[in-house]
Order: sequence, then C-alpha cells, then structure tokens
Amino acid sequence: MPNIYDYLDYQAYLKDYYTEQKAVHKHFSYRYMGQKVGLDHSVIVKVMQAKRHLSREQILPFVQLLKLDKQEAEYLLALVDYGRATDAAELKITFEKLLSLRPTEQSSILMEHYQYFQKWYYVALRSLLDYYPFYGDNYEALGQQLRPIISGNEAKTGVKLLLDLGMLKINDEGRYIPTEAHLSTGERWLTPAIQQFQKETILLSSQALENIAREWRDISTLTLSLDSSALEEVRQVLKECRQSIVGIVDRMPSGKTDAVYQLNMQFIPLTKIAPPNKGK
Repeated sequence: MPNIYDYLDYQAYLKDYYTEQKAVHKHFSYRYMGQKVGLDHSVIVKVMQAKRHLSREQILPFVQLLKLDKQEAEYLLALVDYGRATDAAELKITFEKLLSLRPTEQSSILMEHYQYFQKWYYVALRSLLDYYPFYGDNYEALGQQLRPIISGNEAKTGVKLLLDLGMLKINDEGRYIPTEAHLSTGERWLTPAIQQFQKETILLSSQALENIAREWRDISTLTLSLDSSALEEVRQVLKECRQSIVGIVDRMPSGKTDAVYQLNMQFIPLTKIAPPNKGK
C-alpha cells in the first residue's frame, strides 16, 4: 500500500494505489473501484489522468476503500484542498496544512525548502558567504554585512538553514562556503514561497531609494502605452537582458566578488486589459 504521506498529489496517490491493486488482484478495475466509491468509472479514469478533480464529498468514500486511519483521512482531504487550490494564497494555506499533518520526519525537509524563500536574507547570506570569510564565530558581524542589517540571531538561523539544505558546507579550514546545490523552483508548492520572496525584494528596492546612495544603485521607471500583442516580445527582451547580466557575472575572475546585489524586473499593466479584437 502506498504511503499517503509520501504524496503531495492525491491524483498520483490514487493512481499508484490502483496500479498496485491491479497487479495483485486481476479483477481490480476502474469500474470496480468506481462501484466501491459511488462514482462512474469514467470519473475515476479522468481523476487518475489529472483531467479533473474530486470534491471533498467525493473523496470521503475513498477513506474506507484505502483503509485510512483518522489522521491519514484528514491528510487525504487536505491533499484534495491543495490540489484544487487556484491561487498563491490558497496554495500557501493548504500546503502549510499538509505540512502540519505530515509526520515530523517527512515534513522537515519540505519545510526547510519552503522556508528558504520566506526571508530575503537567506538567499543573500548564501551569496555573501561566497566571498566573505566566516568561521561560525561572529554572527552579529555577519548580519551587519547585509543591507538592511539583520540581527545575529537572524544570521545564525539563516546559516543553519543553508547547512541543513546542503547549500553551505564547512571546509577543512573551518570556513563556511556555498556548495553547488540548488533548489528547483518548479514545484507547485513553492509558488507562494517564491512570491513572498519577490514581495520582500521589491520592498527592498523601494527602501533603497532612501537608504542606498545613488552611485551604488540603479533604479529607473518607464510608463508607456503598448499593443498587448507585443507583450511576449518585451518579455523576451527582458529575458535576454537577465541572461546578459548573468553572463557578466559568470565571466568574472574567481575571487573578484566583493558585494551582493539584487536585480528585480517588474513589467505590469496599469490599466484594464482589453480583450483581443478578433476583427483585427
């Protein structure tokens, strides 16, 4: 029987359950499964193909079929809520509910990945330690390297998280240095965390207007009217700009780094978006 706590996708869980049962019991079919839970077999097929969702009411009969205990049943309902979430706010609430229901040992790794994007300075600390010599002895001094300054406790929490994620290591001299490890940002459950990170860095840009001298920053704005059909072309230009900047960084000689910068790009509509004119 698949362990439900290994899943963040109830459709994948049901599909693996079906595959396992079919291998053991030749009579087990979509029609048989549908009869057990009061659904047409065509609905079962579409759910397992991720072509439709079940409601909380529709998932309840599966609790008995899957022989779930009370805690597991609550987790299954939470999986359905998470699967049906349509915006970042819902994703955040339902994902955090899933974490609270998972056994500690199975939720800790996901929580650490989730937390990485919750504070701007976790990401900044990793880049800072690429050149700043730190040996785990003065977290106050480490925090004072960032702008805005963070406390010693905040710096210590960030370093511990980076170590736990394998994104930092301690070399033979006792220095804390970044590893090559990276987090995939493609996971659905990371969406609200990444949006939180983006909100924080956008706020930092706003604060920089007053807190950072002009010679150390570059902030510009452009308001324009645009044919919406050119949106993808503008996005491509922004993408090429980001890639060019990354190329500049990649070409820097090793050991030349002496600062951490944040680059944000925002391109947003300021008016109601007109529907496409099919008569054009």
